[in-house]
Amino acid sequence: MLSSIRRWLGRASQSDGSVAPTASGASPEPIAPRPGDAPAPASPAGGQASNPILVAQADEMASRGNRCVAEGRLQEAVGCYEQALALDPRHVIACSNLGFALQQLGRLDEAISWLDRALALDPEREEPYLFLGQIAEARGDTATAMLRLREALRRKPDFAYAWQELCRLQFQTGEARQALQSARNGLRAAPDSAMLHFYLGNLLYEQAEYREAVSAYRRALQAAPDLAQAHANLGQTLLRLHVPQEAAQVLARAIELDPELHEARFHLGQALQRLARFEEAAEAFEQVLQARPDALEVWYAMGDLAMSRRWFDRAEACVERARLLDDDPCRHLVLRGNLLKCQGRLRESEQAYRQALQERPDLFDAWNNLGALLERDRLQDAETAYREALRLEPGNAAARWNFSVLLLRLGRMQEAWPLHEARLDPTLPHVISRPPELAFPPWRGEPLAGKSVILLGEQGFGDQVQLARYARLLKGRGAARVSLQCRAALKPLLATAPGVDAVYADDERFESHDHWVLGFSLPGLLGTTLDTIPAQLPYLSAEPARIEAWAPRLPRARRRIGLVWKGAAGHGNDLNRSLPGLQVLAPLWSCADAAFVSLQKGQGEDEAARADPAQPITDLAPAISSFADTAAILAQLDLLICVDTSAAHVAGALGRPCWVLLPAVGSDWRWLLEREDSPWYPGVMRLFRQAPGESWDAVVRRVASELRAWNGAQP
Repeated sequence: MLSSIRRWLGRASQSDGSVAPTASGASPEPIAPRPGDAPAPASPAGGQASNPILVAQADEMASRGNRCVAEGRLQEAVGCYEQALALDPRHVIACSNLGFALQQLGRLDEAISWLDRALALDPEREEPYLFLGQIAEARGDTATAMLRLREALRRKPDFAYAWQELCRLQFQTGEARQALQSARNGLRAAPDSAMLHFYLGNLLYEQAEYREAVSAYRRALQAAPDLAQAHANLGQTLLRLHVPQEAAQVLARAIELDPELHEARFHLGQALQRLARFEEAAEAFEQVLQARPDALEVWYAMGDLAMSRRWFDRAEACVERARLLDDDPCRHLVLRGNLLKCQGRLRESEQAYRQALQERPDLFDAWNNLGALLERDRLQDAETAYREALRLEPGNAAARWNFSVLLLRLGRMQEAWPLHEARLDPTLPHVISRPPELAFPPWRGEPLAGKSVILLGEQGFGDQVQLARYARLLKGRGAARVSLQCRAALKPLLATAPGVDAVYADDERFESHDHWVLGFSLPGLLGTTLDTIPAQLPYLSAEPARIEAWAPRLPRARRRIGLVWKGAAGHGNDLNRSLPGLQVLAPLWSCADAAFVSLQKGQGEDEAARADPAQPITDLAPAISSFADTAAILAQLDLLICVDTSAAHVAGALGRPCWVLLPAVGSDWRWLLEREDSPWYPGVMRLFRQAPGESWDAVVRRVASELRAWNGAQP
């Protein structure tokens, strides 16, 4: 689908060549007589002197013509202007506006004749040049159109609408730099022009200056709150900046104002998908496809969504429809390969990618997706594919990110960390991390003696717990003050990290520091390798008062075991990493003298409250308000068994025993390959890996067997 932003700056304005819309977005009006702008005196008609009464009547008739144009009664307006000119043949405004009205009626030759007559009467008048430029554009003569607009601007340099029209034509002809300057010139003349701010936003978007574009769209909407396309383009730009919540609100407003803005509905679907509102996203895509059944990009987007949710029937239909619409068979082969991969038909998926590459060896997407496929079990081949993708597009953020994750899984951290900075690239299709906009500089490894630095948390809860260990290293480098910013639910727990002087929730203001640094930039800046991971445990602790408060709620048993069986629903690999439900863990109840405790928050939380009587479980989750509560509970448990989620990191950071169930597909890089332990949490963490094709039931049976053995071996 063609970008709505380019579409709306690359075509004639809504008024089809008339003068500019007002700030409120109302219909345009012709140029009316300016205050104090008396018509030029008429030459004596038939040898008679000019008559002030006739001149006044001509003015009144010209004003009546203006009102007719404003009300869309163009033919009547023509009659009014003709009567005005019969009364005063030198009435320059009537000449000019008659030309305008005839232009609107499509009577272009007559319009030109009257506009030329207006210029003969007053060569320094600017409006006729504007109208002549619009007629030239209508006839396909863009060069003459721009020449006429420049003539208008030479006579009136603050003619904002002429700047607006010139900006649009310059953009159409590929003169983006000149168009940007014209937009800014126009805004100097009319700082509150909605359309000029709108055009400026479009131009800035085209140059990937997204934050500046957002500011321009906001200014446009201040002037014209109901300008639907400005809402739509603002929403699309916010998506580029990875702000899906606000983008969804803005796009919904665009659709409310103009239900026919199908591009806005398409981008709304993308925003909802990023917010994990998958059914609503699908509904938005389907509404667009009902209106535009040949919208190829929407079929691709709907197909990707259906694959990610394992709606395979819908995905198959999308892939087939895309095949029929797409003139590029190689692109379709890549989509087919993606679907086959999601269905577990890995050999066929590889064949699809390689078939595409036979046809087009320089097809970046095929190499990049082939690398992701081969990561499962052919790591050397995956590396080759990623390197080929990066040879084709060395700066591609997605390939750099993918390759960094592969290298981290392989334990080649020194090679990986520089590539890992691609997570900050705004061109990534989905947000991973965003650099902050702060008045003080980032830390890039310079001496910290006597300096203050704030460690900014990024990504998920577990990531922020894992990286809190680096505060101690910053303090060890001589930093006088180390602050930490994190998600609000983590604040009381991370305040216990060694080396941390202050903790701020991510919605709290903090004072200026000498430097800031993002959490996942620290391993690279500090030279972390597999052998030098800072793994002194514990580096977090539970508050004694909270431990005491939770103690009466815990079951009395020889063994107390915590359970977490699902991660966050919005996680990209959640369908693989989360268990189908609490019932899958039923084999664990074969462990004698053990009581189980639910720490499950979010999706799956309600399962503990209605657990099968054969699976008695103490449900503590509803009363957990922060990770400090989680820590206080874990401090009193003998073991945590969980999927790959934040609770595992909390247990590891506390130095508490934790068994983690890892999926065969999409296992996180930090768990490396094949190992049953973790160098990030040595001595306390044990990894149970799902084998390819193995069910979670089989994995849990292995865990239950090990649990019984562990229980018997413990005093």
